[in-house]
Amino acid sequence: EACVQGEGEYSYTVLQSPAELSRVNVGIDLLGRGATCHARGLMLTGCDKGASSALDLHTAVRHLAPGCESSQLQKVVASGKGRAVFRGLIRANGEAMETIANQLCRSMLLQDGAKIDVSPCLEIIADDVQCTHGATVADLDEEKVFYFRARGISADAARNALVKGFADEILADLPYEGAKTRLAAQAMDLIPQKRSSDIDTAGWSSI
Repeated sequence: EACVQGEGEYSYTVLQSPAELSRVNVGIDLLGRGATCHARGLMLTGCDKGASSALDLHTAVRHLAPGCESSQLQKVVASGKGRAVFRGLIRANGEAMETIANQLCRSMLLQDGAKIDVSPCLEIIADDVQCTHGATVADLDEEKVFYFRARGISADAARNALVKGFADEILADLPYEGAKTRLAAQAMDLIPQKRSSDIDTAGWSSI
């Protein structure tokens, strides 16, 4: 839990790597005019050898004063028997006029057995606010892999580049190079091996 007073700024990043079970709860109260909060997160779930992995992240940003601003970008990569749950709440109470709040969760499913549950939520009581929230879930784009291969890049290298690029939007701002390297490697370790014969390339173009 954190409280941000007027004109104060609070930024945080939540990083969750593959684990049998992990849950993180984060609560932020914006208490004075001009308080801001910027949140980022990356969840990596999935284990080798058929083991399961379950990650939960529950966040709440409560706008309790006028003129406050918050932003949140959450990313999820899931593979194998991994499961991820993200519950994100943005609340603007009756006094929180002129609130600006944006929340987005983007998820990548690498295998059919993985599961991602996403629930972005807005509770708006105040008038005169600018608030958005959204969520996307997509597979690893094999058409993009095909595009890489048409230019002489192997399928494995292409998938590594796509997953690493997806995670790097969160990892790029980390101040610790060791953590960046370790988490990027964990993200790429989640990529399943695929045979070319398993992928339908009909209708694809390398142009």
